Amino acid sequence: MRLGFVVQRYGEDIAGGAELHCRLVAEHLNEFHHVEIFTTCAKDYVSWKNEYTKGRQIINGIPVHRYPVRKTRNIRSFENVQNLVFHESQPIEMEERWIKENGPYSPQLVKGIIQRSDIDIWILFSYRYWTTVQALRLFKKKAILVPTAEHDPALYLSVFKELFKLPGAIAYNSVEEQELIHSIAGNRKVRGDVVGVGLPDTENNCQETRDFRAMDPYILYIGRIDKNKGCDHLFRMFLRFCKDVRDDVSLLIIGKPVIPIPAHPSVRHLGFVSEREKNEALRHCRFLVMPSRYESLSMVLLEAWRYQRPTLVNGRCEVLQGQCLRSNGGLFYKNYDEFAEHVVFLLENKSVAERIGKQGFRYYQENYEWRVIEDKYESLLKSVELNSMGDSPSEMA
Repeated sequence: MRLGFVVQRYGEDIAGGAELHCRLVAEHLNEFHHVEIFTTCAKDYVSWKNEYTKGRQIINGIPVHRYPVRKTRNIRSFENVQNLVFHESQPIEMEERWIKENGPYSPQLVKGIIQRSDIDIWILFSYRYWTTVQALRLFKKKAILVPTAEHDPALYLSVFKELFKLPGAIAYNSVEEQELIHSIAGNRKVRGDVVGVGLPDTENNCQETRDFRAMDPYILYIGRIDKNKGCDHLFRMFLRFCKDVRDDVSLLIIGKPVIPIPAHPSVRHLGFVSEREKNEALRHCRFLVMPSRYESLSMVLLEAWRYQRPTLVNGRCEVLQGQCLRSNGGLFYKNYDEFAEHVVFLLENKSVAERIGKQGFRYYQENYEWRVIEDKYESLLKSVELNSMGDSPSEMA
């Protein structure tokens, strides 16, 4: 089939989130189908500033079509509209304005995909973006939506309740995400499956890395260092743990800082690291900690389980807690006392921690190896193909 992927940003230098998810799925499905990417020239998801060159380029064998964003995000205007629609009921026109302000607003991208009548099925990433909304309204039953939805106020806007009923199929990231969207949109009749995503291939080159064995014992955080990821709470809990319980363990942090990192001898920020070095850090950590409250699927959790490492997650995130319960690959906390208790347990019971990590590895193999992901996408593609024969793009709403 000819598959068109629509995603808000795309590039090898975008290292996480829905954008990496999209690129990995696209590259794997390109082995069986003809895949093309339709995206914007934006690199930064806050400003939507045009940074990539518009036009066509090839990335890892896949044609990528970039279209300019007409206007960057006006933060003040966006926040004003968001405060209105998130905190009280508003007319549908105001919700539509929020979608446009959220962006990325690229009418040229919409014109570009309308012209591609040769595309058999469209795969659309992240429900909340303007590009996704417009493509979904155009292609409806010819589209597979990958919502990447979290417990987010946007999810409860009335406009999305109807949008979740439009696609030919939905590829959910987790059982919790599927149940959440079903409860809000009442779209159980839409074909769907819990698919998720596999992981990037590990690097086997001889590039030197830090000696992570010499840093033992350490716990590891990987991701954006941001309040939205729960890092402020993690810092406070860890520093309290060092003061009150034991100070011979380090917190290693890999990722881009958005908030300040505490100046403390037990907190080590490694900054940007290579994929190989990140993997080595995972391989030798005592456990991975994930403090985020809002996730549709944590890829770094899967990466930890690939290396048979246990995890400790924020139990107030239903998705993370559910992943740990189904896999028996991690523990979860809901307050400082539980955090401290589980940190001590995982540090002092090494054999049990190893067993927990191995259980996570089995769960990863059974659910997130690429052969499993590819089979699920093939099933969804065949279903959409059968149900959308003869359909043509709708008029844009």
